[in-house]
Amino acid sequence: MVTVPLTVPVAGPHPGLAEKLLESGARILQVRIKPGSAIDILTAARHARVLTRRHGALLCVNDRVDLAL
Repeated sequence: MVTVPLTVPVAGPHPGLAEKLLESGARILQVRIKPGSAIDILTAARHARVLTRRHGALLCVNDRVDLAL
């Protein structure tokens, strides 16, 4: 499992990082945005889910079980 701040792999200065990690064999992608709003976390999680489905990896959404479901 690779854990990086979600702003980095999804939208930050390295938007392709999450996909590159998955292409390199990462099997789990973790979404964890403690200070983020519900909509920010949900948007990021949906984007991350597209990537994890494409690569057959697991997606973990931390700290917000309501959004994870």
